Amino acid sequence: MIHICGDSFGVADPEYGAMWAELLEPPITNHCKVAASNLAISLQVDLAISSGADWVCVFFTSST
Repeated sequence: MIHICGDSFGVADPEYGAMWAELLEPPITNHCKVAASNLAISLQVDLAISSGADWVCVFFTSST
């Protein structure tokens, strides 16, 4: 199973249509949240690992 972790760059926006994560074959778990800090993202990664993820895709937020 693929787990996606990150901030708003991993969240679908209905205004722009389907995003890349929605085009992947299931099973996929998307943990991304709008305005997630790097700490929140690291907790998403911990959850993905403890859930037995085969793959973890991570988008860390940055001010640069």
